[in-house]
Amino acid sequence: MAQRETDVVFRKMLNRVFFRTFSVVCKDRAIRGIEFRPVVLSDGSTIVMLNDITERKRAEEELQRTYGELKESEERYRTLVENIDLGVNLIDADHTIVMVNAAESKRFKKSISEMIGEKCFREFEKRDAVCPHCPGVRAMATGQPVEVEAEGLRDDQSRVHVRIQAFPIFGQDGTAIGFIEVTEDITEHKQMEEELRHSEERYRTLVDNIDLGIILIDADHTIVMINTAGGKQINKPVSELIGKKCFREFEKRDAVCLHCPGVQAMATGRSAEVETEAVRDDGSRYHARVQAFPAFGLDGTITGFIEVSEDITKRKEIERTLRESEERFRILVEHSKDALILHDFDGRIIDVNQHACESLGYTREELLDLSIQDVEQNFIPGKHKEKWEQLVPGVPITIGGLNRRKDGTTFPTEVRLVVLESGGRRLLLGLVRDITERKQVEEKLRESEERYRNLVDNIKFGINLIDSDHTIVMVNAAQGKRFKKPVSEFIGEKCFREFEKRDAVCPHCPGVQTMATGKPAEVETEGVPDDQSRLRLQTFPVFGQDGTVTAFIEFVEDITERKRAEETLRESEEKYRSLVEFTEDPVYLVNRQKQYLYMNEKYLSRIGLSRDHVIERAYGEFHSHEDDKEFSEHIEQVFETGRFAQYEHRSRRDGRYFLRTLSPVKGSDGSIEAVTVISKDITERKRAEEELTYMATHDSLTGLPNRILFNDRLTVALTHAHRQKKKLAVMLLDLDYFKDVNDSLGHSGGDQLLRAIGNRLRGLLRRDDTVARVGGDEFLLLLSEIARIKDATTIVQKIMEAFRKPFIFDDHELPITTSIGVAIYPNDGDDADTLMKHADIAMYRAKDKGRDTYQRYAPIWR
Repeated sequence: MAQRETDVVFRKMLNRVFFRTFSVVCKDRAIRGIEFRPVVLSDGSTIVMLNDITERKRAEEELQRTYGELKESEERYRTLVENIDLGVNLIDADHTIVMVNAAESKRFKKSISEMIGEKCFREFEKRDAVCPHCPGVRAMATGQPVEVEAEGLRDDQSRVHVRIQAFPIFGQDGTAIGFIEVTEDITEHKQMEEELRHSEERYRTLVDNIDLGIILIDADHTIVMINTAGGKQINKPVSELIGKKCFREFEKRDAVCLHCPGVQAMATGRSAEVETEAVRDDGSRYHARVQAFPAFGLDGTITGFIEVSEDITKRKEIERTLRESEERFRILVEHSKDALILHDFDGRIIDVNQHACESLGYTREELLDLSIQDVEQNFIPGKHKEKWEQLVPGVPITIGGLNRRKDGTTFPTEVRLVVLESGGRRLLLGLVRDITERKQVEEKLRESEERYRNLVDNIKFGINLIDSDHTIVMVNAAQGKRFKKPVSEFIGEKCFREFEKRDAVCPHCPGVQTMATGKPAEVETEGVPDDQSRLRLQTFPVFGQDGTVTAFIEFVEDITERKRAEETLRESEEKYRSLVEFTEDPVYLVNRQKQYLYMNEKYLSRIGLSRDHVIERAYGEFHSHEDDKEFSEHIEQVFETGRFAQYEHRSRRDGRYFLRTLSPVKGSDGSIEAVTVISKDITERKRAEEELTYMATHDSLTGLPNRILFNDRLTVALTHAHRQKKKLAVMLLDLDYFKDVNDSLGHSGGDQLLRAIGNRLRGLLRRDDTVARVGGDEFLLLLSEIARIKDATTIVQKIMEAFRKPFIFDDHELPITTSIGVAIYPNDGDDADTLMKHADIAMYRAKDKGRDTYQRYAPIWR
């Protein structure tokens, strides 16, 4: 240190400046900080203390920089907390609110300043003490985050469901000094859960009654649930499939199938589909179309997949036959079943497929001059364009629509819309599906649901839905009537208190067994203590989304009268035997070997034999091998299951139809000793069904086949013509100026004319040909197996000549002409749709030629 600087220091020291810091350069050229502190002793001498403060200076600088960063970080987090839609509260150990964010203030409709300093239990739940479920108490006690769901109460008494997560805050000594509460409004979620619970049973009933196999499989490929149709496909009881590996049960493999759509569905989070060949335990095989849909857990992760299996064995057999006509199949594959429309963001149509033209009734050229507004009934230009511009390229959405055809008629559609980028231009591709039939099905399902709801409320049995805590969730009207109480007074009460006046679960409760086993249970019991009635209780499990039993359905049948009747029956068995003897239906009793143990007079009369000749002899001795085999299967089913069975049987003796009901007869030990068979004659009902089938395939006015039956006959005729290398002709006949005729005659006269035309056309065709009425004044004709095109020309000329002869009505002659379009297989098309379309084109050419003529299709018109 220089002498001059030292002197300055000493002077300042004498003036009571007691220390100073310096930067010095050490021998190794390093710069270090030094604190210079002189001390004056009592004798006037001075001691100088030098301290190295280099590290302290560095720490102070680092602390200053850290403070700046923390202040900046604090501002970012404060902005985040104030702008998220989750409530955030800072609460001290005494449950006093220190801080709340804007979202929490908004949820409870109070300003932030009104909440600061208040107790959280008073502000959020209107309590006078800490909430028993408070997650903050547990978070401070355990030092770990805690989550609960609770119901909050605002000052206006309105309630809100919230999910609360509490995180402990620790002091410097490591003890908890408070907690942060993050709250989420889940009111809508709770409402959705309730709606989902109500609809779950409806969907479960639907799943068990459709003819598609539906299987729920977990991520480990273990079968969790399978419906009745799925078990039927593999010929095994549903109970034997639960818990098994799907690849072993359905394809007899030792590992996951390479083509498994479930693997793809779980990997991509999207549905997947394959066609495969499944194997039953007996080695028989069947083809199946399998669609897999990912199943998501509550946290959004994929926990398994749902498999929808359709037995397509018959379809595969048909496909194998149709491979012989490869070209026709190729054309069908290349043409989409749905309409495809490509358009820009202003709605201008850029391209369409053939199906779009057919469904909307325009030619391709006409559609390319139109916009979406011209074909979509509900199109609003500005609104639709705004929605389109929000779409993400490559991410499809599904919307509903109402398409308008060229003739002004409309039909509902489902549109799969996706944004495509081509050559730097953004376009929209719409896959448009006609959902008319689906809408009709949905309406029928709605009506069916209403019928079932009415059934439940009008059935004479009591029906109760009871949760796992034995709390009544639902009762039907019959149960309320039985206990002479309004249905509303049962809801929320314990079943054992309401139905049996007990203080605990009934020892005989079948619901306990059902929830424990997941299977139906049944008991017979007495009614309430002051009632002498007898009841039969049947319980069925209700499963949650995770496959656990969450409740049970209880069917209550008052069997008091039945029990009394049984007692009376035992006392007068011979009298009731006489009733069986003289019933109108054949009744007989057989054992497991199908030996006759008893039969009534009606049965003996039908088979024409005496009782002594039949008793103790086998069923097969009096019936054909096929009848015996069918009968054996159903008898064995009753002995195996212990349940009654029913099936339709057609007698080979006289062709009459019978509905056979097979009921088990149990011995005193509960084992099945025999089966009672009641055979009810349902011949008249079957004839009525056949009559309904006729009505569905024929035109009600003329009695001619309709389009459905015509299409079936054309498909069969095409297959036959292809095999025999023959020709056939399809003709479309449209009456000229029929509207004018109809207006002059009136609808009744027009109908009479149409019937006369149908009769005249039938008289001109061969027995194997077909004439069908397919529209108001349109008829389709099928000439099967013609040797030459000239044969079709001859027939069409005969028709033209026949129409030139006037029809007679009320002694007045009524001239009527027709225009006919002709298409020949295979020259003008080799499938049904093409031939009918070409015949339609040819018919319009005939109209253009001035009517009262015919035209055969020419490729140049395409």
